[in-house]
Amino acid sequence: MKLSVLYSFFYYCLFRTELLRSFISFILLFVLIQKPLIGQESLGLSEGRYVSTNALFVNPALSGMSDLNWDVQLVSFHAFANTDYGQITKTNAFDFLMNIEELQLILNPNEINESNENHSVVFDQNGGDKFASGLVTLQGPSSYFPLKKDFKLGFFTELNLIGDNQNIPEGLGAYELWDDMDEIVYNLGKTQANIMAWSEIGLHLSKTFDGLGEQTSLGVNAKYLLGFESLSAQLNTDQEYYSLGDSIIGNGPGQAQLSLTNNNLVNNDMKLAVNGHGFGIDFGISTRIGEDQLGFSILDFGFIHFGSNADQYTYTLNNSSLIEQSDYLDEDEVQGVLDQINTDLLNNYQEGFKMWLPLGLSLQYDKKFSENLYVNATVVQRIPLKQNMLRRNNLLAITPRFEHKWFSIMLPTSVYNYSKFHLGMAARLGFLTFGSDNVNSLWGKRDFSGTDFYASFRIFPFSFNREVKSGCEFY
Repeated sequence: MKLSVLYSFFYYCLFRTELLRSFISFILLFVLIQKPLIGQESLGLSEGRYVSTNALFVNPALSGMSDLNWDVQLVSFHAFANTDYGQITKTNAFDFLMNIEELQLILNPNEINESNENHSVVFDQNGGDKFASGLVTLQGPSSYFPLKKDFKLGFFTELNLIGDNQNIPEGLGAYELWDDMDEIVYNLGKTQANIMAWSEIGLHLSKTFDGLGEQTSLGVNAKYLLGFESLSAQLNTDQEYYSLGDSIIGNGPGQAQLSLTNNNLVNNDMKLAVNGHGFGIDFGISTRIGEDQLGFSILDFGFIHFGSNADQYTYTLNNSSLIEQSDYLDEDEVQGVLDQINTDLLNNYQEGFKMWLPLGLSLQYDKKFSENLYVNATVVQRIPLKQNMLRRNNLLAITPRFEHKWFSIMLPTSVYNYSKFHLGMAARLGFLTFGSDNVNSLWGKRDFSGTDFYASFRIFPFSFNREVKSGCEFY
């Protein structure tokens, strides 16, 4: 088995330690099952004139443009994953979850054919760079409401787990790693893998005024961030390696960096603890032109500083970099693998590091065609500002919808990372919204490399009649 110098660390973390072995089914769902990420935007939850608090994460100015005076979201959930690293044959999201223990790895690319059984894990054979990304988001109690004329105030709570690698070099493809031929030189381009779990507690404010169009709104979200776990692995230079027997040998100068939290490295019991603190901000503007709306927003500018329970290693790779795979076979904890890597490779150590949020720019246009018929166009572009930074996926989406206060039907069509097309469907029935931006992944039997699902339950202004009683208007 051919392993790059730092890839050996991930291999043993994921497949040899008891700590994360029970996590494999979860990782498979959110790494082996999608087409590009930004399920981050959950289109069915964030679009419409009856603005939910979810929409404030796409553009904070939208509360000021909402047809609702206030909104209370009790809970929402969103799960997304995406990769072209591999796929699972003849299955869908629900069938995969019910039969996860029946997965069979196809270790030899020559064995891939139409007769492969259901639930066979087949890896990419086309070479070239690959990507993988996924997220789970749980939004708790959140709301916005009028503060005084032209102002709306709000708050939100959210728990996030996001991971990504937007550029997996060809040399780290599964079948390239499993090639047993000696003395073949493998080329690795620059690459970076990131994962972070954190929560957000935030305040929201928007202000409407007469401006660019008939009505304009400015909005901002200010977020206090609590970091739980984080890992960032980077290969900062192009690198070559080759294997000879049990040895993995570097073949040229290079530099790599590993940043990670350390309080779950030694024992096999996963503990949830706050290891870092930070601050983030979203900013947006939206304007109404006739019956249409145009908006622009800057999303997730900020970072979390992980302090005393966090390590950062910078590795110098050269012709003498050598890893003996047999040195790792008896290691059952992540810390043991890390200690061995630090013995094998020259490195500089520092305590603590920063992990940046997935910064992006977004442009939205919402066109009204008739009383209840609208079409929304949304563009999201990631901005890779720093090295230790989650990478947001790029998105182009068009969503026609039929919208009424008490029910809506949406058909989002999206192109992720300028390469993959998805058809979605979402519905809102009263206070309940549910849907998927990749609806084909939820039914039928097909090669499965991605899925997306979201749901929310909220309360907004209601009445049993339109009368105003005791000076209180609920409609």
